[in-house]
Amino acid sequence: MQVSFAVDGVLILASLSILKAFLEVVCTLGGDVFVAILLLRVLWSAVSYFQSTGSDFNSGGSSYGRTQPVG
Repeated sequence: MQVSFAVDGVLILASLSILKAFLEVVCTLGGDVFVAILLLRVLWSAVSYFQSTGSDFNSGGSSYGRTQPVG
């Protein structure tokens, strides 16, 4: 009986260790994917923001780069 309990304990510890390693890999990959998506959203938002403000600035009647009347 004692040997059976020892073997069962070793098998349980081994399976828990494998499960822990698997969960660590899954959580690490999940975190990496989350960070990658977050960075892509930040870059996408920044690009769209600068495009919208840049187009508004250029079409807003700015006198930058045009000749000014003397007087």
